[in-house]
Amino acid sequence: NSRYTEREIKNLVREADVRIFSISIFKRSPILERISEESGGRAYQVRNLDELPEMAAKLSAEIHSHYVLSYLPQKIENDGKYHKVIVRLVPPAGSPPLHIAWRHGYHAPLH
Repeated sequence: NSRYTEREIKNLVREADVRIFSISIFKRSPILERISEESGGRAYQVRNLDELPEMAAKLSAEIHSHYVLSYLPQKIENDGKYHKVIVRLVPPAGSPPLHIAWRHGYHAPLH
């Protein structure tokens, strides 16, 4: 939708505090990939409609099988600004491939 710029959409997603999962059909959508990743969700792609049910099942399994990580910043700033969050995964040797998704930041409350 050309009503909003990509930056405006990202800001709306950040303010809404939602995870976005998207499925692109036929070709990649870089903007959906960036917005999904930024929100802590994930973007998928199918090459044809026959792959859609399997991809939807995969997406459902991912949404329902995850760990929740929370933290409390050492210095809480109620400045209303956007604060970045960085998460790093260090898998043990020999572990299967792992995927990590997180909200890349949050808006602090303004008090």
